[in-house]
Formats: sequence, structure tokens, C-alpha cells
Amino acid sequence: MARMAAKMLSRRQVEGLIAEGKTVFIFDGNVVRADAWLKFHPGGDKSILHMVGRDATDEVNAYVSFPPPKPALRHVMRN
Repeated sequence: MARMAAKMLSRRQVEGLIAEGKTVFIFDGNVVRADAWLKFHPGGDKSILHMVGRDATDEVNAYVSFPPPKPALRHVMRN
């Protein structure tokens, strides 16, 4: 999957998002906000909560069909 956003977030910025209570994970070098769809995730919230702040690229590639639906892409924040 190609990079979605143009602005880089530092590790400290990602840590700040998590400290603010945001549910974010890394996918293919992009920070993904999962808050809005956490309760709708077909695998349940635990599968996402386990990956907060971590690179979930391998897990997403293993369980998600591609290309992802366009509504899912709006949750990509920065790379």
C-alpha cells in the first residue's frame, strides 16, 4: 500500500496521541486512527487494542482484504 499522507509524525507525537487516549497503530508506515471504528471492527476491539502504538502491518496484511474500502482510508493520519 502506498503512503497516504504527506506529513511525518515523530515517535514522540505518536506517544502523545496515545497518552491523550487515542487508539492509533502503524500500518505500512502510516499512523491509523482506530477510535471511530473500534467498536465496529469485525475482529473485536481487543485485536486493535493489542496493537496500539505498534506496527500492525503484518497483522493487517494477514487478515484484511485489499484494497481497503475508501471509507477506511479516511482514518489514516500521517506517515
